[in-house]
Amino acid sequence: MDEPRYYMSSVVNCWLRNIKKAGDAKKAFTETGEMCRQFFSGSVGFMWEDKFRSRFLKNVTPPRFRVTIAKAFELVAVFGPSLFWRYPGRTIKSREIFQPDPSFFGNPEDPAVAEQIQAFMQQVQQEKVTRNTRDKLMEQYLNYAQREQPGGGLKLDAQLAVTEALVKGRGVLWCQDYSFPGSDRKLTGSFFDTVDNLFIDPDATRPNLTDAHWIAKKHIDKYWEVERRFKLPPGTLRDKARGKTADMLSQQETLRKPNASSAQVGDQIVWYEVFSKCGVGTRQRGIVPDLHEAFEDVVGDFAYICVCEGVDYPLNAPPERFENAEDEQVLEMFDWPVPYYKDGRWPCAWLDFYPNPNSVWPLAPMAMGLGELIFLNTMMSVLCERSYENSRLLIAAIKGHASDAVAKIKNGSMKEVIEMNPEMQASIKDLIQVIQLPEIGFDLFKMINMVSAMFDKRTGLSELLYGMNPGGSASRTAADINVKSEMASVRPEYMSQQVEDWQSEVANVERIAAGWKVIGDDVSPLVGMFGAQLWDQLITNDDPEIFVREMRCTVEANSIRKPNKTRDNENIQRISQYLFPELSKHAEITGDTEPINNFIEDMGAAMEQDTKRWTLPSREQQPDPEQEEMAKEQARLELADKSADVSKKQAETEGQSIENEKLIQEMQLGEVGGEVNDQELQRQVAEQEMNLAAKQAEEYIKLDSMQAENELELEFQKELNDLKLDAASAS
Repeated sequence: MDEPRYYMSSVVNCWLRNIKKAGDAKKAFTETGEMCRQFFSGSVGFMWEDKFRSRFLKNVTPPRFRVTIAKAFELVAVFGPSLFWRYPGRTIKSREIFQPDPSFFGNPEDPAVAEQIQAFMQQVQQEKVTRNTRDKLMEQYLNYAQREQPGGGLKLDAQLAVTEALVKGRGVLWCQDYSFPGSDRKLTGSFFDTVDNLFIDPDATRPNLTDAHWIAKKHIDKYWEVERRFKLPPGTLRDKARGKTADMLSQQETLRKPNASSAQVGDQIVWYEVFSKCGVGTRQRGIVPDLHEAFEDVVGDFAYICVCEGVDYPLNAPPERFENAEDEQVLEMFDWPVPYYKDGRWPCAWLDFYPNPNSVWPLAPMAMGLGELIFLNTMMSVLCERSYENSRLLIAAIKGHASDAVAKIKNGSMKEVIEMNPEMQASIKDLIQVIQLPEIGFDLFKMINMVSAMFDKRTGLSELLYGMNPGGSASRTAADINVKSEMASVRPEYMSQQVEDWQSEVANVERIAAGWKVIGDDVSPLVGMFGAQLWDQLITNDDPEIFVREMRCTVEANSIRKPNKTRDNENIQRISQYLFPELSKHAEITGDTEPINNFIEDMGAAMEQDTKRWTLPSREQQPDPEQEEMAKEQARLELADKSADVSKKQAETEGQSIENEKLIQEMQLGEVGGEVNDQELQRQVAEQEMNLAAKQAEEYIKLDSMQAENELELEFQKELNDLKLDAASAS
């Protein structure tokens, strides 16, 4: 760039103000999410702390027993395992190639048109092979990468995101590239980070963020890690890790640690990673016009800026590199690390179960039941205190008249004998009375049960999910059971579908990162040297539009859910009586035992049995007897025709031989047109005999050749029949 001075402090301050506004815009979501988190994993008596009580329980005296019903934990424990059980099966598929009708080219009977159609179909077939190879490479890599990423693989990060989505309303996975220590291989993965660190353009209102012009991610890292990341001189950010760091902690952390200080955070520094679709930030007021024009020409709409409070320049563009940089270098500094915007995506994928139509921040699943949950915990605490008070034994005695009895009652022994004074006129009942406190009203229990049921309806915690009968009464008909099961499964199935769609989005974001960051050498241990060459040829060095726009990754249906072994076993047992005989017949005719072995493997998986000892070896293919006999008969007929031709030619040769012998006899008996020389006669006879022998030898050779050809034809017909049977079986 041609800008002589460095004016980036105004840009940094502008982004810090925008991030603060975004934090204010998500304040309601943050506070609700923090309250839900407290009910899920907070301290037992957090409701009765001054900060919470002053806001929601004013003028309510804290009870002796502070109970927190673990309804939030039940929500996560019941729904969580059913939503994400195992790694998703990722599949890659490119868009279909357009194939016009052959009549579009003209009359197919025309040789020129037929040649054109054939050339086009060959081109389409070659393109299909290329796309299929590219898809398989990417598919194999993505299924490998999700298990390889550090920290327990994608499964652990996804489970954390699902848990936060159930508790706070949104779970986020961020895609990034990484390398293991001591390795030059670069891989990609999707990693969990709390939604508290996500900031979104406050002017955006659509839940899918299509109208958002920027998002930001908050980081809290060691200052020296940030220096290494942006290649800053050591110690550049050391003083920025002191003083205001504690003040920049998230609201959640401030609520959790209200007494946090700079000493507690040590050498950590807070910085923000901004992904912008509205330029570097020079379009707002207070920016030098020349700087704005220069950035508009070089960087444009899509910019990547990293800012830190107290640092008057972007971390990714320090002055010593920025001031003397060429336009290409400036573009490289401020371009997104991976241009997800080319496919209309962000570098993260978020899971929302209940989007808010007019906000970028969703509703937490338990948010609508927080009122019931607060009331339920309050009344349960009151009930526990009342039960404790009622369990006390209160005894009233007339002072001075039952001193001996009172002493023995206070002694607390299991067995005591109280001697009565015979002179005492009053009854023991008149001297000592047990005071009965008022019983706890049934209305209190009824209210608690009603509010608990209301919360369960808000969140979907049906009794069927616990394996219980609603209301405690068993269903009497199968139809009743089916209706209840179907209705109870609507919400879990909807949430499961949300998770599958989210995992497809995660895979697609990672697909773009892999195509942009991973090269052949990085995947050579996975796909081999030849596969690495194909990766470079078909992905790294090819048009990025292909893996960005043409490829699509989807998650196989039900691949991440907990398998239903009972249902699978019943289904396999039901279908085996029809399918198994057909598979066995197919294996017997074609010799192909793979389908029946796959069926045995699925059956063993449903029964949780090892089926390796049950698999069948491949069988030698047996031809169809009828087709084989027909081929032999046809070959015999052809051989008979050819043998007749040979016999005819042999007869002609023998007739010529007889004529030659007659000629020789006539020449020996007399003179024909004059005297014949004996030597000439012998020469002619010898010549005739040689010709006859040559013709006979030629005919015998032809006959042998025809017999050999016939045998080859029989063998070819047999192989052709085998191929036809294989094709019919495969279809």
